[in-house]
Amino acid sequence: RPPRRRPPTASPWLVGVVALAVSASADAANFAWPGAAPCNGTLQACIDGVGTDDRIRVGSEGPIDQDLNIARSLRLEARPGYRPRLAAGRRITAAGNGAQALDLRLRGFVLDSGNVEITRNRAGATTLSLQDLEINTAPGREGLRISTSGSGVLNLTIENLAIAVDGMAGTDPRAALRLAHGSSGLLDGVVGFVHVGAAGLGAAATI
Repeated sequence: RPPRRRPPTASPWLVGVVALAVSASADAANFAWPGAAPCNGTLQACIDGVGTDDRIRVGSEGPIDQDLNIARSLRLEARPGYRPRLAAGRRITAAGNGAQALDLRLRGFVLDSGNVEITRNRAGATTLSLQDLEINTAPGREGLRISTSGSGVLNLTIENLAIAVDGMAGTDPRAALRLAHGSSGLLDGVVGFVHVGAAGLGAAATI
């Protein structure tokens, strides 16, 4: 009878990598809004109440009559089967001014007469993922504006956006989507499947 082969053993390096990955993912938590505390009040209270890197799944069609402000790494996304809509004139803003890395994921929202604006003014890695958004801009505003500075790396994913702008004159400095990367750091990412339409006469820069 041939000798039985012993199963291969994982190397100590590989075991260490797996343990690190499990530990990192275990730190994040999933929340539903509306849901249990801290997500049993307004959506902004839920955003303020969860931890860094946590995920909030929004199970409401709205309209959600709140401006949403995000100040740290977070995942904010529509729950499957829902298309959360903010009330007319409401907007989403995010600002990462701390030294720690910023990882922000936003997915599946509709904004009527609103916009999304993200500002990052400190060194440190920044990861932004903006997907499946529908933005009808407010008069005088850009649909999506991202402004970064500092020496950190910016990793950017913008996919599947529909932006409708109000009638803008040809000399209007606004754009439907604007990325201002005034930084000594690196910019790496992708912008794809962005549809821009106009809600009135006029012309201006698209991206």
